[in-house]
Amino acid sequence: MAARISFRPLAGARDQTPYCFLLEVDDFRILLDCGWDDHFRPDELAHLADVAPTIDAVLLSHADLPHIGALPYAVNKLGLSTNHIYATGPVGKMGQMFMYDTYQSFRSVEEFALWDLDDVDTVFESIRLVRYMQRVELSTPTGTIEISAHPSGRTLGGAVWRIVKETEEIVYAVDFNHRKEKHLNPWCIEDFHRPTLLIADVANALGPHEGRKIRDKDFFTNILETLRHGGNVLIPIDSAARVLEVMLLMDQYWTFNRLRNYSIAFLSNTSFNTVKFAQSQLEWMCDDVTNYFEASRENPFSFSYIQLCHSLEELKSTRGPVVVLATTASLEYGMARELFTQWCDNPSNMVLFTEHGRPNTLAHAVMSRENESITVQMKRRVHLDGEELEEWMQMKHLEREQQRIDDAERLLQEERKELEESEMAMVPDTVTVLQPTINRYFTDASVHDLIVTTSSHHMRPYPMFPSNLPKFDYDEFGEHVQWDEILKHVNESPDGEGEDDVLMMDARDTLDAIEEYDEEPTKCIVEELQLNVRCQLHFVDLEGRSDGRSIKNILSTIEPRKLILTHANDHCIKLMTRYVEKHVKQCERVLSPNITETASIATGTSVYNAMLSDELSRMPLFPAGNYELSFIDAIMRVAEVEAIPSVSASGSSATDSKGKEEETLEPNTTASSSAPVLEAAPLDRIAPHPAIMVGELKLSDFKKLLDDAGYHCAFSKGVLLVEGGISLSKPSHSRRTVVKGPVSP
Repeated sequence: MAARISFRPLAGARDQTPYCFLLEVDDFRILLDCGWDDHFRPDELAHLADVAPTIDAVLLSHADLPHIGALPYAVNKLGLSTNHIYATGPVGKMGQMFMYDTYQSFRSVEEFALWDLDDVDTVFESIRLVRYMQRVELSTPTGTIEISAHPSGRTLGGAVWRIVKETEEIVYAVDFNHRKEKHLNPWCIEDFHRPTLLIADVANALGPHEGRKIRDKDFFTNILETLRHGGNVLIPIDSAARVLEVMLLMDQYWTFNRLRNYSIAFLSNTSFNTVKFAQSQLEWMCDDVTNYFEASRENPFSFSYIQLCHSLEELKSTRGPVVVLATTASLEYGMARELFTQWCDNPSNMVLFTEHGRPNTLAHAVMSRENESITVQMKRRVHLDGEELEEWMQMKHLEREQQRIDDAERLLQEERKELEESEMAMVPDTVTVLQPTINRYFTDASVHDLIVTTSSHHMRPYPMFPSNLPKFDYDEFGEHVQWDEILKHVNESPDGEGEDDVLMMDARDTLDAIEEYDEEPTKCIVEELQLNVRCQLHFVDLEGRSDGRSIKNILSTIEPRKLILTHANDHCIKLMTRYVEKHVKQCERVLSPNITETASIATGTSVYNAMLSDELSRMPLFPAGNYELSFIDAIMRVAEVEAIPSVSASGSSATDSKGKEEETLEPNTTASSSAPVLEAAPLDRIAPHPAIMVGELKLSDFKKLLDDAGYHCAFSKGVLLVEGGISLSKPSHSRRTVVKGPVSP
């Protein structure tokens, strides 16, 4: 039977809210991303809360807020299962760093209770990390679903997910980039062709096509002009995704031009650990990065000009005019918001945005420049003083007294239990044991009476008081065993996972230390500030997303049978829909459902499982992509039915590169539950087979075949010339081959 496919947006449908989609394949529910916005309002997750307990698997695409922001909350508060959460290695590690930074950013200014560091650890330690192209099979009641992650570009470890159920192929591609960057490979579009369904976002459909050289020149020209006039530059940015590309770009530019008079700082709660993780993930980056490392043995992410800061106090140690990359990009929380309030009134300073501000954020309000005056709410954590401090100290004193009493009672109960267990094991039945008592003159509750026995068979050589001696672990040579050091080395692995675990523990220890320091008496206050934005504002597109023209070419190249457009406004969706209907003729239908609307995808393909007879099982098979193809001339027999006509009208059945039959069988309602068997058809019923071209013709491979056949061939400006009179060419962004000239004498 054909697979039943349905798609329902829980967020991010026809707007730029976070990514969160529900995909159902034969009642198997897959959650595609689990994002949240910068305000972290639980009521915005109402649609996710309705379906979270029923989710069978979760696929994560990128390590940023719109893709993973709600994951800890959904697991710990909404009942989302952690059994089948999949992501690439960098998305898992960098995502954990991002959530650490987000938690600490809120915890430092307010009482944050949506999740804590333990919740983050629980979720991300349960994620099943996969590599690119690795095929993972998910068992379902109706068969097996195969998933695999492919490079998407834009962020380290970013993934385009391929989901396959029998002959149905679903591609989930959001936030992709077809262009190579400083440290990332592009999305390899050639790996995808004619999927059953393509789910793609077109948020950047109106984005202009701009060359990288022009973009970089604009970026550095504005920065240097500000620095040379004595101003500072603030670049609001994320904590673990696009910041890696921007840092690498700036450090290489500073190194090449030897700009020692100006400083660069990365300001984040997890800045050190984020960079360390990047240094250990070179195998996920482009060939330029790995080749540079192999040739020089220098890690590109061992920055020469970038100072890593964890607080505004550390930032004060930087010298001269400074460029600060601070979290977060939206200016809704984090140290970038605090720094913006301090620098925005100075005309010499600049705020340089590298991505479009999300709606209803401070960054969006500043970029719109409706007026110079902006009212901002600033949350702060301040120390207690006066009467508030005395009340807090009295409360803490009462808590310590109560804790001491509770500890004494707990210790007494434990020692009573230990004493009873030891007496039952070592003293005969004739032994009389006095009940333990507490001497009122001693504060220690562990004083026991003497054990007295009346038996002649003593288990102990002499009466003695019970005592708990410290136990030490020694090896066979008498050396004290240090288990912490041993476990540290055991956890290390050749592929660097052990090092990643150590870095993760360091990051967690750092944040725990900050929390302990913050346990000094403090309170949270909210202030309203009236800001006069007199600083320079500039935007340079470093989002790393494909532009509008490129998205159109990508859709023309992939040629999906069905297309779902998401994460864009109505204008962008209508624009892309008209383009697909006009230029992508192979696309049967374009959908763009609203939130909670369900789009049912009718595949139109009937899939039948059949057994091959012994004669047919020995037929030659030819590899073609993920499948093996062969012509079959057969007769199907099912249960009591004597014979069923041949598979196709001509007596043959050919399958394309996706395994779909050219002629579809009609379902047999009278067949029994036993599997049908295909038997070889008689020779007199076999018709000649038509020629079928499977896959894409590559002119370079075709030239080799013609050379082997004795033809004289040569390339000229992308056109293959054969014997000087025949030309073969392939139009750009098309899979067709155009032949001009006399094909035969």
